Amino acid sequence: MAVVILQHTPGVAPHAFVVATEAAGLDLRVHRVWAGDLPGDLTGVDALVVTGDPDDPRADEGATARHAELTLLRAALDAEVPVLGVCQGARRLATAAGGAAPFPVDPRLGWAPLKVTSAAASDPLFARLPGRPYVPRRNRDRLELPQGAVVLASDDRHAVQAFRIGAGAWGLRFPLEVDCAAADEETATGPTAPEPWWGRVPARFVALAAARAGTTAVRAFFTQRAGAWGAGGPTRLRSTSPPSPGWG
Repeated sequence: MAVVILQHTPGVAPHAFVVATEAAGLDLRVHRVWAGDLPGDLTGVDALVVTGDPDDPRADEGATARHAELTLLRAALDAEVPVLGVCQGARRLATAAGGAAPFPVDPRLGWAPLKVTSAAASDPLFARLPGRPYVPRRNRDRLELPQGAVVLASDDRHAVQAFRIGAGAWGLRFPLEVDCAAADEETATGPTAPEPWWGRVPARFVALAAARAGTTAVRAFFTQRAGAWGAGGPTRLRSTSPPSPGWG
């Protein structure tokens, strides 16, 4: 059982996920996408975390590595393997699901108060978040979500800051750890310290992955083999309703 991180820049794995996976009794595997390291398939993958990338998202749009990553994300969506895309990882998730992200516009850096939608009240990662937290804003492009995606949060300049696809794939357009934004002075200096709920998101995501691990493994096994079985293979199912949060 493992949580797999697709890492796009050199560095250590996000600390919050290291702590959360250890607490849940799961293994953590880091694949260095920047060095050409990607999982061949979803075998042994209980959840995918796609990290951010400060580079221009257009730079390698047609590269082999980008194509392989999008293929892996589509397979995860088909098999309902839990996915969490952070910063540019959210953009990749939306693209894999059929959305679109036009070429970047002028950066909108700084901090912004996050406005959660009514759908967030029943979402496993966002339910019962305290207050109205500020988040670092690093978005450089608009994001057009695929049909059926649910917007969970926005801010004063962006209609989409967090979203869910199906029952187990989330995109967050802001970093979960302040260190992720430390390279940008404007972003790193905010009006308030990070809210406690930031640390809850990785823990909630990993807990959901652990709870669904058995089902995820079976679904991934059969979904990945459906193509070889032809028309008689398993029917692809994708739920649109999130599981009950079940925690505070």
